[in-house]
Amino acid sequence: VGINTPPNNLDSLHTHLLRIYYWLQHGSLAIWPATGMPQLNYPINAHLQGLWLFLLGGNENLFFLASWFSLVTVCCVVYEVARGLNFSPRQSLFSVLVLLTFPIVLLQTYSFQNDLIVAVMVMVAGWALLNYYRQHRLADLLIVMLTLALSLGIKQTAFLVLPSFFITAVVMLIKKQ
Repeated sequence: VGINTPPNNLDSLHTHLLRIYYWLQHGSLAIWPATGMPQLNYPINAHLQGLWLFLLGGNENLFFLASWFSLVTVCCVVYEVARGLNFSPRQSLFSVLVLLTFPIVLLQTYSFQNDLIVAVMVMVAGWALLNYYRQHRLADLLIVMLTLALSLGIKQTAFLVLPSFFITAVVMLIKKQ
C-alpha cells in the first residue's frame, strides 16, 4: 500500500508533512509562522528522515519506509526479547504474530506518523538493558542511552518511558551490590 499511496491521514497531512514541505520550499530548517503549535513543537529527527526520503524518491511515496522498517525491526526485537526471557523459538514467534494482529500497528506502516519509529527506539533500549542485565557489557548501556536520546528527538511520548528505565536501572544497581 505504501509504495503506491502517499500518506493520507490527518496527522501526517496536518503536522508532519507540512514541516518537510516548508523546509523544501524555503531551503531552511528554520521555524515558520505555522497554523498549529504541533507543527513547530514536535522534535525534528523523524522529520529529517522524511526529508531525506523525499529527496531520495522525488515524491512522497517513500515516506512509508521509515515506519515499515520500524515495524520489521520491532518484530525482530520482540522476538529477541522473548528469547532473552527464555521463551522457546515457537513462543517467541507467536509473540511477534500477536504484535502483528494489532490494527493500529499495521495502519501506522503506510503513513508518516512516527509512533512506530519511537517504539522501535524504546524497544531496542529495553532489549539492550536486558542484555546488560545478563552480560554486563558497557556497549549495551551505550545502546540504551543512544536509543533513548534518539527517541526523545523523535516524539515527546518517549519521555513517558524514562521513569521506568530509571527505576529498572536503579533496581539493577541495587541487585548488583
